[in-house]
Amino acid sequence: MMEIKSCTNCLMDTTDSAISFNENGVCNYCTDYEISYANGYFGNQVVVKEDYSYQFNKLIETVKRYKSSRSKYDCLIGISGGVDSCYVVYLMKKHKINPLILHIDTGWNSELAVSNIQKTVEYSGFDFFTEIVDWDEMKALQNAYLKSGISNQDVPQDQIIFKTLYDYARKYKISTFVTGSNIATEYVNPKSWHRGSALDTRSLKYIYKTYGSGKKLRKYKLMSFIEYYILIPFIYRIRTVRPLNYINYDRNEAIKTMSNEFGWTNYGYKHGESLFTKLFQNYYLPKRYGFDKRKPHLSSMILSGQITREEALSVLNEDLYDKGELQKDIKYFCKKLGIKQDDFEDLLNLPLKYHDDFPNNTKLIVYITKLKNLLLNRFNIRITVNQ
Repeated sequence: MMEIKSCTNCLMDTTDSAISFNENGVCNYCTDYEISYANGYFGNQVVVKEDYSYQFNKLIETVKRYKSSRSKYDCLIGISGGVDSCYVVYLMKKHKINPLILHIDTGWNSELAVSNIQKTVEYSGFDFFTEIVDWDEMKALQNAYLKSGISNQDVPQDQIIFKTLYDYARKYKISTFVTGSNIATEYVNPKSWHRGSALDTRSLKYIYKTYGSGKKLRKYKLMSFIEYYILIPFIYRIRTVRPLNYINYDRNEAIKTMSNEFGWTNYGYKHGESLFTKLFQNYYLPKRYGFDKRKPHLSSMILSGQITREEALSVLNEDLYDKGELQKDIKYFCKKLGIKQDDFEDLLNLPLKYHDDFPNNTKLIVYITKLKNLLLNRFNIRITVNQ
């Protein structure tokens, strides 16, 4: 077995096949972060270095300015019950923005996630909807993905969540989508682990056709290629705002604030609000692929100054799962998907597969993304609000 080499500054290592190191053993994520921060941009996202209050207020003014005259809402926020999305709702309440709050129930909510959503919504007083995904079709899709052996098992959830969010934005004439995604805790994203977009419908259709039940997906909504890359940016003109990039976002401070303000409860795992994602990230990926999702998350927090490398190593040395909790979660997981636990163990030993092992639209997505960005810049259209 090849020896794993780790970065001397963060926690990323050679389980990411695309990683590289300089002469001091510092990885490309760390060096790229420093360059981006110095230049003031992460891709097309502005880096707020100082005077957060001014920059954040400017962002809030932008949200209000982009509000459609045909809508009663300033923006749309998807809420999962996790830290980031709930804290965004808290910030919008604090700054007198009037969003529509939407939760997409894919069938895997933990009791704690439901409680946190309820507490957040009650505190905010904002209008709130829950969209419930057809369970039979979600179950069929997730079983197909397990049988395929692909590394990214979260695609069926991600696809329907994005599609539903944009459908609601159109239905309620909302022009701005506010998200909790952020650089502070999510900058490090090893693309070699999954190697493809969760919105690649060609891949999803192939996997379901090859490994699925044979029944057509009649209620499960797919985000079409044309819709996401053409209609949303150029026709519907729906913009994305990431407010957590405009404050000095500290995840632990956010947890403390929400706990004190309205009784929000920490669940201990990033994305632990979904019982599927919790097992996928903390058992399936480490066991099958050797991928530990804590490494990119903690590495991002090291880079953003929220935690030291020594503190992060201490967290990494903790068990991913309490053994009793793991067995309980596996039992629930198998029962809900209608599979035997022995069969689940067999699925864990399938040959390793990645996105690029199946028919996909990756090359087309790369090309159309470049073309889209050129056109957006040419016609001064913003789908990500940066200033």
